[in-house]
Amino acid sequence: MEAHPTLTIGDRARRCLNLFIENKEAVKEQVLEGGMPAEASLMDELVRFRLWISNMNVLGDVQECLDFRIKEVPEVVELFTDHLNIIENRLEQREVDEANSYDAEEDRTNKSPTLTDDPISVSVNTDVGAGSDFEQWTLSEILESVSSSISWLHRLSNLVSKAGFARQSREAQKFLLKDAEGRDSEDVTKMS
Repeated sequence: MEAHPTLTIGDRARRCLNLFIENKEAVKEQVLEGGMPAEASLMDELVRFRLWISNMNVLGDVQECLDFRIKEVPEVVELFTDHLNIIENRLEQREVDEANSYDAEEDRTNKSPTLTDDPISVSVNTDVGAGSDFEQWTLSEILESVSSSISWLHRLSNLVSKAGFARQSREAQKFLLKDAEGRDSEDVTKMS
């Protein structure tokens, strides 16, 4: 997958949401190694992802969304973007893996082997998919990676929120109420 430097965190989150929805039907009949239905596991991660979107107002109005609140801290933007890219790549890989397994099965059933002069000239398609930055993983590994990235998004969000509260507290301590004559609230209460 190529990088999309102009996409906002909100844009990337929308792309991930769409990939979750697209993958839902594809994993409907699959079962993970522990016997858990893959669809249930994928939907659990989708719920956690939507919770993060909601808590951080990722898709909110321009001046209230996460992108606006952290626009002046590019390092933090990059951390969010990196984890959203991981989620996006993993969910896209799951789609590519399914397409490759379908194509490989179709190749096996529709083509018969041909003999050549070179008895070792057998080609095996090990390509994970066009543009994939990852080696082929099982569905369980993909979901674990997605889960880990969503956990990091929650942790990063907690740090951003704590920093915002700390800043508000510092500003509140500096704020002095003044009356119409320019006296601060402490002077007014001492006079009473």
